[in-house]
Amino acid sequence: VSEQCRALAGMPTRGYHQERILGGLSANPKLLDLAKFETLMDREGFSRAVPRSNCRLEVDVVALSVATGGIQTMQLDAGSDFAGYNYLVLGSLSGTKPAQHFGRIRLALVRDTYFTFLFTNPNTLVQGSIGILDDRGRAVARFVLPRSSLEVPVGLQVQHAFVVFRIGQPMLYAASNTVSLLLR
Repeated sequence: VSEQCRALAGMPTRGYHQERILGGLSANPKLLDLAKFETLMDREGFSRAVPRSNCRLEVDVVALSVATGGIQTMQLDAGSDFAGYNYLVLGSLSGTKPAQHFGRIRLALVRDTYFTFLFTNPNTLVQGSIGILDDRGRAVARFVLPRSSLEVPVGLQVQHAFVVFRIGQPMLYAASNTVSLLLR
Protein backbone atom coordinates (compact mmCIF):
# COMPACT_ATOMS: atom_id res chain seq x y z
CA VAL A 1 0.00 0.00 0.00
CA SER A 2 1.46 3.38 -0.96
CA GLU A 3 2.07 5.99 1.73
CA GLN A 4 -0.44 8.33 0.04
CA CYS A 5 -3.16 5.66 0.25
CA ARG A 6 -2.29 4.89 3.87
CA ALA A 7 -2.43 8.60 4.76
CA LEU A 8 -5.80 9.09 3.02
CA ALA A 9 -7.20 6.06 4.85
CA GLY A 10 -6.02 7.47 8.19
CA MET A 11 -3.57 4.60 8.63
CA PRO A 12 -0.07 5.10 10.02
CA THR A 13 2.13 6.40 7.23
CA ARG A 14 5.02 4.05 7.87
CA GLY A 15 5.31 2.56 4.42
CA TYR A 16 6.01 -1.03 3.43
CA HIS A 17 9.54 -0.21 2.29
CA GLN A 18 10.40 1.56 5.55
CA GLU A 19 9.10 -1.39 7.58
CA ARG A 20 11.26 -3.77 5.57
CA ILE A 21 14.32 -1.53 5.99
CA LEU A 22 13.80 -0.85 9.72
CA GLY A 23 12.97 -4.50 10.35
CA GLY A 24 16.46 -5.49 9.24
CA LEU A 25 18.29 -2.91 11.35
CA SER A 26 17.80 -4.40 14.80
CA ALA A 27 20.99 -6.45 14.44
CA ASN A 28 23.07 -3.31 13.73
CA PRO A 29 23.28 -1.10 16.87
CA LYS A 30 24.71 1.84 14.89
CA LEU A 31 21.54 1.99 12.81
CA LEU A 32 19.08 1.21 15.60
CA ASP A 33 18.45 4.92 16.25
CA LEU A 34 16.58 5.03 12.93
CA ALA A 35 13.79 3.19 14.74
CA LYS A 36 13.18 6.44 16.69
CA PHE A 37 11.82 7.94 13.47
CA GLU A 38 8.72 7.41 11.41
CA THR A 39 7.55 8.73 8.08
CA LEU A 40 4.73 11.27 8.02
CA MET A 41 2.99 12.67 4.97
CA ASP A 42 2.48 16.42 4.88
CA ARG A 43 -0.46 18.15 3.14
CA GLU A 44 1.59 18.59 -0.01
CA GLY A 45 2.10 14.84 -0.31
CA PHE A 46 5.77 14.74 0.69
CA SER A 47 7.02 12.09 3.10
CA ARG A 48 9.17 13.31 5.97
CA ALA A 49 11.13 11.33 8.54
CA VAL A 50 10.28 12.74 11.97
CA PRO A 51 11.01 11.66 15.55
CA ARG A 52 8.44 9.41 17.20
CA SER A 53 6.36 11.33 19.67
CA ASN A 54 6.20 10.80 23.41
CA CYS A 55 5.03 14.29 24.37
CA ARG A 56 4.08 14.88 27.98
CA LEU A 57 2.29 17.80 29.57
CA GLU A 58 2.47 18.04 33.36
CA VAL A 59 1.00 20.66 35.69
CA ASP A 60 1.64 21.80 39.26
CA VAL A 61 -2.00 22.33 40.29
CA VAL A 62 -5.30 20.80 39.13
CA ALA A 63 -7.67 23.44 40.58
CA LEU A 64 -7.75 27.22 40.99
CA SER A 65 -10.11 29.44 42.98
CA VAL A 66 -12.26 31.79 40.93
CA ALA A 67 -12.40 34.17 43.91
CA THR A 68 -8.65 34.52 44.45
CA GLY A 69 -7.29 33.60 41.01
CA GLY A 70 -3.98 31.88 40.54
CA ILE A 71 -1.51 30.29 38.15
CA GLN A 72 -1.26 26.78 36.75
CA THR A 73 2.31 26.11 35.54
CA MET A 74 2.57 23.68 32.64
CA GLN A 75 5.75 21.70 31.95
CA LEU A 76 5.91 20.76 28.26
CA ASP A 77 8.21 17.88 27.35
CA ALA A 78 8.38 16.69 23.74
CA GLY A 79 11.76 14.98 24.14
CA SER A 80 15.17 15.98 22.85
CA ASP A 81 14.41 14.74 19.33
CA PHE A 82 12.08 17.74 19.00
CA ALA A 83 14.62 20.31 20.27
CA GLY A 84 14.28 23.53 18.29
CA TYR A 85 10.78 22.71 17.00
CA ASN A 86 7.88 25.09 17.63
CA TYR A 87 5.05 24.40 20.07
CA LEU A 88 1.57 25.79 20.69
CA VAL A 89 -0.60 25.25 23.78
CA LEU A 90 -4.30 24.92 22.98
CA GLY A 91 -7.32 24.37 25.19
CA SER A 92 -11.00 23.52 25.37
CA LEU A 93 -13.90 24.28 27.68
CA SER A 94 -16.01 21.57 26.00
CA GLY A 95 -13.98 18.48 26.85
CA THR A 96 -11.75 16.02 25.04
CA LYS A 97 -14.21 14.19 22.76
CA PRO A 98 -14.46 14.27 19.86
CA ALA A 99 -10.72 14.66 19.46
CA GLN A 100 -9.19 16.55 16.54
CA HIS A 101 -7.22 14.49 14.01
CA PHE A 102 -4.45 15.94 11.88
CA GLY A 103 -3.22 13.01 9.82
CA ARG A 104 -2.10 10.45 12.39
CA ILE A 105 -1.76 13.11 15.12
CA ARG A 106 -4.62 12.99 17.63
CA LEU A 107 -5.27 16.10 19.73
CA ALA A 108 -7.76 15.28 22.51
CA LEU A 109 -9.44 18.69 22.63
CA VAL A 110 -12.84 19.76 21.32
CA ARG A 111 -12.59 22.68 18.94
CA ASP A 112 -14.67 25.40 20.64
CA THR A 113 -14.45 29.17 21.18
CA TYR A 114 -11.68 28.80 23.78
CA PHE A 115 -9.67 26.58 21.40
CA THR A 116 -10.09 29.18 18.64
CA PHE A 117 -9.23 32.05 21.00
CA LEU A 118 -5.95 30.44 22.10
CA PHE A 119 -5.08 29.55 18.50
CA THR A 120 -5.65 33.10 17.23
CA ASN A 121 -4.43 34.95 20.37
CA PRO A 122 -1.33 33.15 21.65
CA ASN A 123 0.38 34.31 24.85
CA THR A 124 -2.79 35.88 26.27
CA LEU A 125 -4.62 33.62 28.74
CA VAL A 126 -1.75 31.13 28.56
CA GLN A 127 1.58 32.92 28.91
CA GLY A 128 4.29 31.24 26.86
CA SER A 129 1.68 29.36 24.83
CA ILE A 130 3.75 29.57 21.67
CA GLY A 131 7.49 29.28 21.32
CA ILE A 132 10.48 27.12 20.54
CA LEU A 133 11.34 23.98 22.50
CA ASP A 134 14.75 24.13 24.22
CA ASP A 135 17.70 21.79 23.59
CA ARG A 136 15.97 19.08 25.66
CA GLY A 137 12.64 19.57 23.84
CA ARG A 138 11.06 21.32 26.82
CA ALA A 139 9.24 24.56 27.59
CA VAL A 140 7.10 26.16 30.32
CA ALA A 141 3.71 27.84 29.91
CA ARG A 142 1.36 29.35 32.49
CA PHE A 143 -2.43 29.61 32.59
CA VAL A 144 -3.16 32.79 34.56
CA LEU A 145 -6.57 33.17 36.19
CA PRO A 146 -6.93 36.74 37.47
CA ARG A 147 -9.08 37.59 40.46
CA SER A 148 -12.43 37.42 38.87
CA SER A 149 -14.40 40.57 38.30
CA LEU A 150 -16.49 38.69 35.75
CA GLU A 151 -18.84 35.85 36.45
CA VAL A 152 -16.70 32.78 35.78
CA PRO A 153 -18.75 29.63 36.38
CA VAL A 154 -17.58 27.66 39.41
CA GLY A 155 -17.02 24.03 38.48
CA LEU A 156 -15.83 24.78 34.96
CA GLN A 157 -13.24 22.30 33.65
CA VAL A 158 -10.52 23.71 31.37
CA GLN A 159 -8.41 21.27 29.33
CA HIS A 160 -5.03 22.02 27.77
CA ALA A 161 -2.60 20.17 25.50
CA PHE A 162 0.22 21.20 23.19
CA VAL A 163 1.19 20.44 19.62
CA VAL A 164 4.62 20.38 17.99
CA PHE A 165 5.13 21.94 14.56
CA ARG A 166 7.62 23.81 12.39
CA ILE A 167 6.88 27.25 10.98
CA GLY A 168 6.56 27.05 7.22
CA GLN A 169 5.77 23.32 7.18
CA PRO A 170 2.08 22.43 6.80
CA MET A 171 1.91 19.60 9.33
CA LEU A 172 1.88 18.74 13.01
CA TYR A 173 4.60 16.44 14.30
CA ALA A 174 3.20 15.51 17.70
CA ALA A 175 0.52 16.24 20.30
CA SER A 176 0.69 15.85 24.07
CA ASN A 177 -1.68 14.34 26.57
CA THR A 178 -4.50 16.54 27.86
CA VAL A 179 -4.52 17.98 31.38
CA SER A 180 -7.52 19.40 33.23
CA LEU A 181 -7.95 22.40 35.47
CA LEU A 182 -11.01 22.81 37.71
CA LEU A 183 -12.15 26.37 38.40
CA ARG A 184 -13.74 26.26 41.85
